Amino acid sequence: MKTSLNLRISAAMLALIFFSILAISAISINELSSSARASVSSTMRQEAQARLNIVDRLLFERVADIESLTTGYNTVMSQGSIGEKLDYLRAFEDRRQVYGSSSIYDLNGIKIADTRGLLVGVDQSMDPFFAPAARGEIYSGTIPVNSRALGVPVLHFSGPLRDANGTITSVVLARFPISKLNELVAAGLDAYDVDLVAPDGLIIFSSKDTDEILKEKFDPQLLQRLAADKGEGVVYTRPGTQEMLYVFATEQGFLDYKGHGWKLILAAPTSQVFSHVNSLELNLVLLSLLILAISVVFGLFISGEISKPLIQLHNATEEVEKGNYSARVDIRTGDEIEDLGNAFNRMIGRLEKVEIEHKQLDNAKTEFMSITSHELRSPITPMRAQLQMLQANYFGKLSRAQADSIDIVLRNTERLDRIIMDFLEISRIEAARLKFTFVKTSLQPHILRLAEEMKGFMPEKKVRIVTRLGKLPAMEVDPDRAMQVLRNLTNNAIKFSPENGIVEISAKQESDYILFGVKDSGTGISIADQQKIFEPFFQAESAMSRKFGGTGLGLAICKGIVLSQKGKIWFESTPGKGTTFHFTIPLKPTRNIEKVVVLFSRRQDVDEKLRALFVDMLGPLGENEFNTLKAQKGISYESLVDYVGGLRAKKILPQRYVWLFAQQIDYILEKSGGKAGGGNSQTLKKQA
Repeated sequence: MKTSLNLRISAAMLALIFFSILAISAISINELSSSARASVSSTMRQEAQARLNIVDRLLFERVADIESLTTGYNTVMSQGSIGEKLDYLRAFEDRRQVYGSSSIYDLNGIKIADTRGLLVGVDQSMDPFFAPAARGEIYSGTIPVNSRALGVPVLHFSGPLRDANGTITSVVLARFPISKLNELVAAGLDAYDVDLVAPDGLIIFSSKDTDEILKEKFDPQLLQRLAADKGEGVVYTRPGTQEMLYVFATEQGFLDYKGHGWKLILAAPTSQVFSHVNSLELNLVLLSLLILAISVVFGLFISGEISKPLIQLHNATEEVEKGNYSARVDIRTGDEIEDLGNAFNRMIGRLEKVEIEHKQLDNAKTEFMSITSHELRSPITPMRAQLQMLQANYFGKLSRAQADSIDIVLRNTERLDRIIMDFLEISRIEAARLKFTFVKTSLQPHILRLAEEMKGFMPEKKVRIVTRLGKLPAMEVDPDRAMQVLRNLTNNAIKFSPENGIVEISAKQESDYILFGVKDSGTGISIADQQKIFEPFFQAESAMSRKFGGTGLGLAICKGIVLSQKGKIWFESTPGKGTTFHFTIPLKPTRNIEKVVVLFSRRQDVDEKLRALFVDMLGPLGENEFNTLKAQKGISYESLVDYVGGLRAKKILPQRYVWLFAQQIDYILEKSGGKAGGGNSQTLKKQA
């Protein structure tokens, strides 16, 4: 006789001792309250550290700028005239948009040139920036100074300029206004008092008292207490202020830049930041007994009575997920869990049969499509011929209504013929029967001819077609197939470009392949659509798509043709800013054509491989990380590049594991042809 699962749970609940629950609740309330207070301090500290990390990166970039100016490979700065160097520095400042001015000094410390012509001829040999640079070192200012030339506080970055023999001939100095730094420090921190402090306590920036900047030092007693802080923050009352919570973060540096030991201090009134903690404590007292009772009762019961059969079900489910449909469970609990286990076994048995049938259907699908497409096309040719004869008044003059009707039927017959031709092409691709006729030729004249032909497509839109072609070598290639792909992409680009837009066709040799690009000036592809753009029958949801229609097979055919020749096809797209499609054709043709699955391909397979990779690399958190990324940004090449870059920046994984993670993602996407949103196959590895 089966015992009710509900009855067994109720009996376990009655057996629970009230006083033990009360004790556990009291401990939990205390821990949650402490945790909430620590969380406030932690959040403030994380905000401070994140802002300092941005500052460190900004200062690292300034040091890198000086290194780029002083490297021997910079022939203008090492061998050019003073005028050429000034022109180069002005262009450099225009690109960076962060410097106030730049100067060149001779080895006596005399300013001999300035991008703004300020104080030329002044002797600055005693300024801190000069001596290290004259010795051949890169100098990065640790404390802002008031610039005599600009009249504002700046940080100095300097380095040596050498001639072609490596001899130091002069010193270059770049002035970085501290206002650029202050904007980064204070942005978005309106809720706090913000102070940026040098190691000696000098106030570099203060949001509450600008008169103290570069003049006064921060409260030394408070600095001492902050230095001894264990992570909970410091509650402190300065003269004339209310009780405040203070937290700080110290520079950690960025790559080769080790920082100057600056501290960013955030402060907020305790009455403001801890108000929700007091409310939380009261609510926890009222709710903890009920919550703890339910959690303890169900936890004990489920772990003792249900966990074992559930583990069986879990393990069997994982086996089924891997494709092992022979997995079964043996549950004999005499209750609903046993019924669930039996139902699970029956379900897997049916799935096993379905999987076998699926494989058989998959093999028959391609052959069916090929035969059906041929049979459908057979009557199309005589139908079209007869319609054309009717249209030409071969059987007698037609009335206006008859002529219009014949025209509609003829156009739809031709459209049906194109659809059938697309299906035939798909069947050839999937059956490895795609025909290629290789000839030795340069694709350059073919591309130019295609660009000229496409100018006649949709002339009412007045889309301008431009070509940017490198020198293309003579190679063994099927020019018709290559132009078929290029024509389809150009056709789509014209369709989705606005009136008077521009479509750019590019081609150049890179290594052992030709890289093609088709760039439009349309509205781009949404993140959600990017994941499915190469799927057959898929059309992006937009006004343009609904206006121009289509079978949704064009890109799938392009993908099949390119992959048949061991090439790659992908795209880069930002919603609202247009799309660029790329594909490659190897210089050496592939004569042994292999089967390429483009119809009914499974995006789910790619997602599952990526999910498994996340779990392998990140452990138990991998599943949650993958699901969060998929829900927030979608699984696209662009979102994966950003994610890998985040792992590197936050140092979540060692460098070699980040590189391996990126390489595996790259491999999965290359195999699936799914580099939507990403152009260069090296982008992920560069992020690592």
